[in-house]
Amino acid sequence: MNIDRFASQFRALGITLSVTPAGGLSTSGSETVIKMLMPTLKNHKAVIIEALNSGRMRGDLIHRHWKVTYPNRDADCTTSPAIDAEELLAWHPGAIAAEISSPQSEKPSNPLSHREIQALTKWLQRGGEKNLGAIGGIIDLCNQDKIQRKAWLRWMNDRQHQCKGFTNNES
Repeated sequence: MNIDRFASQFRALGITLSVTPAGGLSTSGSETVIKMLMPTLKNHKAVIIEALNSGRMRGDLIHRHWKVTYPNRDADCTTSPAIDAEELLAWHPGAIAAEISSPQSEKPSNPLSHREIQALTKWLQRGGEKNLGAIGGIIDLCNQDKIQRKAWLRWMNDRQHQCKGFTNNES
């Protein structure tokens, strides 16, 4: 299991993971998404908890976005795993400052197609989501944020997370 990829996918889906005081695994985010991810979480629970405890997977800090300031320009960079400013500056000779930044979400060039909306709706409903407002919220999110869209469509098309009877080729 690639813990960096795993953490990035969860973060893209808006799910945060943490270790409880009793040593268990705690999740927060969309209940529907968590329900769909439950088999993966159960299968890799020990690895996830160990990664969270060791700092290899720091919840939503698996990646960190930075604005790096040089005497004559600014630059953006992303580190994975997340590091602190002192460590980042050591890797950027000549930089005079570094501050954490939030990447701008990029809007997709076109809205979801009718087929994508139908497939995503059907997939969510088969996964147990009955609230049409929640489904509409996910569709809106996919139309507003390119990273979210990519994560949701990839998750929907991943054979490991297919609902029984639903395939990518279904009309």
